[in-house]
Amino acid sequence: MPAYLSAEALLADARLRTEALGSSAAILVVEGPDDKRLFGLETSWPQQIIAAGGRRLVLSAEQRAREEDRTDVVFLVDCDYEVSLGRLSAVSESLIITENADVEADLVALGRVRGLVAEFIPEALESDAALTDLSDVVKRRAVALAEPVGKVRLIAQRVGFSVDPAIRHMGRIRPTVDQVDVERLVRTIVMNSPESTLTPIEMHAAVVAEPGGFALCNGHDLVAALTHIFRADFGIRDVDETGVARMLRHGLSQLQFEGWSVVRRI
Repeated sequence: MPAYLSAEALLADARLRTEALGSSAAILVVEGPDDKRLFGLETSWPQQIIAAGGRRLVLSAEQRAREEDRTDVVFLVDCDYEVSLGRLSAVSESLIITENADVEADLVALGRVRGLVAEFIPEALESDAALTDLSDVVKRRAVALAEPVGKVRLIAQRVGFSVDPAIRHMGRIRPTVDQVDVERLVRTIVMNSPESTLTPIEMHAAVVAEPGGFALCNGHDLVAALTHIFRADFGIRDVDETGVARMLRHGLSQLQFEGWSVVRRI
């Protein structure tokens, strides 16, 4: 992946690529290599996708492209709660923002959990009803874990400090497979976050007061939760977060891909 030192360098590379590919070609700038792999096979030429190496550089290049009135480059970034915080909006047609917190969360919303369940849980393939029911169970349990962590992420950004949002020792915060001890979860995150300016009690109160929903779920938290659920609830040992994330991104059907709001905008 090229290392771009500035937005100008990135746009210069984009210009060279469009000149080489012809006037009908456009460039899609994404945050990182995983995004590049996701879209690379769906373009006429793989070199139409540029992995910038970070969200900040993508946004900086998008702003510079608007100043230069460039219409041959499109930019994709994760929402990362910045929209709900009023810090980011699609100010131009060339800026595309994920519908949920990030690409992984969008893919879960598109129904990719069903494909994961079919891959990892053998009994799910006994019937369509079994696959549907198990997919709903797995997604519900993953969201129950990821949603409070997403609330902590959002509150921390709003207040102005960084937290360590890793979901550690998931078994200890789930009294049963269908319950999550949110208070203990929040306390664990805050106590592992030296920069936190809120106490565990204050953060828990803020989490309880924060409106919920799938939109609060971060994709990385969902991947961690899904991996834990496959291992702990269904005894699937040969599964890890890297594999789950890879399958989430690269098992999309053409119908799911074309129905994704990000792709429709592109």
